[in-house]
Formats: sequence, structure tokens, C-alpha cells
Amino acid sequence: MENITVELVRQCLGNKFESFYYLPARGTRGGILLAWDATVVQLLNPHTTTNTLTAVVKPVDGPEWWITGVYGPQGDREKIEFLQEIVEVRELLAGPCVLVGDFNLLVNLEDKNNAPINRKNMILTLKHEDQIITGQEEIAEVVDDFYDNLFGHAPARAHSLDLDKLDVSSKDLEHLERPFLPQEVERVVKAMQLDKAPGPDGFTGRFYATCWHIIKDDFMHALDMFHRTDMRGLGAINKAIVTLLPKRPGATELKEFRLVSLIHGAIKIFDKVLADRLAEELPTIVGVHQSAFVKMDITKAFDSVQWPFLIETLSKLGFGGRWVNHQDHSDDIATVQSTMRCQIGSFPCKYLGLLLTLREQRASQLHDLVDQMAARLPTWRATSLPKSGCLLLVQSVLCAIPIHAMMALDIPPKTLLAMSKLCRGFLWCGKDKANGGNCAVAWDTVCTPKWAGGLELPNLGWLNCAMQARWPWLQHTDPLRPWSEFQINVPKESMDLFRAAANTTIGNGCTALFWEDRWLQGYRV
Repeated sequence: MENITVELVRQCLGNKFESFYYLPARGTRGGILLAWDATVVQLLNPHTTTNTLTAVVKPVDGPEWWITGVYGPQGDREKIEFLQEIVEVRELLAGPCVLVGDFNLLVNLEDKNNAPINRKNMILTLKHEDQIITGQEEIAEVVDDFYDNLFGHAPARAHSLDLDKLDVSSKDLEHLERPFLPQEVERVVKAMQLDKAPGPDGFTGRFYATCWHIIKDDFMHALDMFHRTDMRGLGAINKAIVTLLPKRPGATELKEFRLVSLIHGAIKIFDKVLADRLAEELPTIVGVHQSAFVKMDITKAFDSVQWPFLIETLSKLGFGGRWVNHQDHSDDIATVQSTMRCQIGSFPCKYLGLLLTLREQRASQLHDLVDQMAARLPTWRATSLPKSGCLLLVQSVLCAIPIHAMMALDIPPKTLLAMSKLCRGFLWCGKDKANGGNCAVAWDTVCTPKWAGGLELPNLGWLNCAMQARWPWLQHTDPLRPWSEFQINVPKESMDLFRAAANTTIGNGCTALFWEDRWLQGYRV
């Protein structure tokens, strides 16, 4: 989790644990939580690094000691850096220390256990058009082509049916489109199979059933947005893990494999709620003699059906626009792609060198900015440069690299800290890291003006704040910009900086804020 609240800690650990420190997670891993019962012990002086969270432990009675929580990375290169990170953290601690957490490391090779792997379900060879395919990439290509030909191409519609002549009765099914009710969603969640294989989110039914009282409000808000046809963020969860399971031992051809799709838990719950609603009406829509037809066709005909005919039939039966659009929303994308002759992409993506996402960007997503700065260091011969030369390179090159990103993005504090550490390390040591003993003065002093005793290097935090203040400035001074009419989310510090620095001249009064802008001889009301 990126944000942990007191309520969440109490729900997970109990009411006594209302004091805590945490290191936010990166995606689905990397988070660390240190929580304590204040009647027994106190934790003070928290310190974080990329993979650790450290604090001093002060029992009610007894000597002080240190605790360091860790969450080790997955990659081999990152693991080496992680071990060095632990060494550096330990060097900073005076006294006993306990190291706890998930190291993602093995002490002995025999500790690695691959016994559960079911190798008979692995596709090592595949027969295709009288050829034996062995390479994994070649097998994947054959599988993609096979299912693309099977599901992905619907023939052109040459004929249509006059449904009115067939005497197809229409029902009032508007109640199927009513807003989602907490009771019906909870009923579906509680009825989920607890330990079935998870989808891309990694959560089984047990998670949703056990934590429903925690996620209920957020989940219902998401369903409400979907009901209002607000599809923002849907692409992030509308995904599936697709795998092939052999129908019989020794399967070698694709037709001998069964296609299994593991979808996101949220989508599964949404579909199940709609299915439960529909189940009440099915006996009056589909006759008993048609049930075998439905079961037979749905096993292999999802993407090969004639969608225009299906939409016409659903509308004739009485299904409303929302229900029909839910079935047909993917066709809208295909129409746009065909008309504009463009490719369909997905977020996150890069544009003009910047990563674009649908949500606020995390520090892990902007690590490329730190890597760009770090990549410059090996090209400079720092050992042969005087301190004035290092100072010039930091000021004119390193500190200039993130400016382009700062003009468009609100850089997270963790990323800004990593950038500042690179600048500090190169200035004092000529490398990417510098310990406290290597630094002549504090970095905040280095970033102060020369008249105040500093070296006048940019403070990246304030530089980021100033660059974000450009948005309200441009919005007020250049209303012809295409985005000027939109509500731009600007950090509070940047907005305060803008209002403190800008004077407003009253015109027609449409853009000036009476209480907040300085329009009265340079002052606010």
C-alpha cells in the first residue's frame, strides 16, 4: 500500500497498535510497517532507505536497541545493492540491532524448493502443420496466431434478420441497469470460492471476503463510477492471465488444450453481479430447449459472434443502453482505430520523453530520471577535477536534467531525495554516494545563496515547487492555451508560491479570486 492510516493498522493488528512508521510499497511489493503498543515500548528517530525502515526501540524498562525492517528486491543486481545498503545502515547504528523482514535471498542452494512445479503441464513441444515447434518464443507465436484466427476475425455481415417478423417479445429490463447495491455486491463477494487461482491482481477470493469491511467503500465507489459510464482506470484492471491446460496426457496440438482465463478479481465480481441479476430473468428470455444451445456456443464463440446482430437482439429483447454498451464497448475502440489508422496503446506510456499515467506517478515509475543523472557520472573524471569543477557540473548539468520533467510532473519527494543524493555524492566524493563524514557542510546550507554562506546550488524540492507554479501563472496570463479552461491539480506549496509572488490587476473580474488573489494594491483582502 502507498498510504497506511491509523484505522487500517487498528483493523489489522488491534486497537493497541495506533503508533506506527511505514515505508510505502512500490506497486504490489516493497512496503514495510513498524507498529507498536505505546504502553509497552516506544519507537523513535525513524530512518528510511530504498529497501529499509529503521527506528530506535525504547522499552518502558530496559536498554535501548535498534530495529531495521527490510524488503529485499528481486533482481540480482538490486540484491547486491541491497546488501550494501544493509551494511551502510548498520554502520550508522550505535548499539544492538535486530534485522527483520523479507530478504528474498537464499543462504543455501538446497533451501530452494522446486518440487511443487508440475512439469507435465508445461508445453515443451507443439505440433503445428506437420511441424514440431520447440522454442518458447516460436510456441508463443503459434499460439497467438491460432487464437487470433479463431477468435479475432468476424466475417462481414451480408444479411440481417427482421426480428419483428419473428414475433420476438420484448420485456421491461430497465431494472437490470439500476445502481449497484452494497448488499448484492457483498453477497457475491461472500459466495466467491476462497482459494481459486488469482488473476493479475494476485488476490484470491479469500482476500475480498476477509477484507471486505476495509475495501467496501472504495470498491462501491469504483462500481458507481462504472455505472455512470466513467471508464477511467478500467484498462488497468480489465486484464487477464491466459494459460493452456492439456485435455489429456501427451497433448501435442493446440486443439488438445483447454484455454483458461484468470481475470482481475474486481472484474469478476462486477460480472457476477450482472450475471446474478440476469439469472432471475433468464427463464422468461431463454426457453428450456435453448439452454443446451447456449452452453455449447459460449465455450468458443465469444469473439467470433456477429456483434451487430447480438446488439440488435439484446435491444429487441428489452435490454437497455447501459447493458448493451457494456457488451459492445470494445467495438468503439476498434472503430476509432480503423478510422484514424492508428495503433491502440495503453498507459503508462512515454510522450516527449516523459512517462504518462492515469494516476499520480510513484517514485518507482520515475526512477529513469535518477538513472539519467547517474549515467552522467562515469563519463566525468571526478578525481582529476577540483571542487569548483564538480560544483559547476552539478549546477549546470545534473540539476538541469530534471527541469523538463518538473515542468509537467509533480516529482515525488522520494525521487527528489535520490537526485539530491547523487548531486551531493558527486560534489563531495566524485561518485554517486557520500556518507555524512564526507560532507563538509549540510546540503541545505550548500543550496542557500552565496550571500547567506552557501554555494547557490538549486534546491531540487523548491525548484520542483517553482516549476509547478508555472501552471497557475500560465493559466492566468495566457487564457488562449488549450488547457487553460481545465482544473489543473497544483500542489498546495506551488499554489501558495504563485499567490505570494503574483499581483492581480482587476479587469472583468472573471478570473480573480476575491479572498485569495492580491488585487488590492498588492495585498489580499
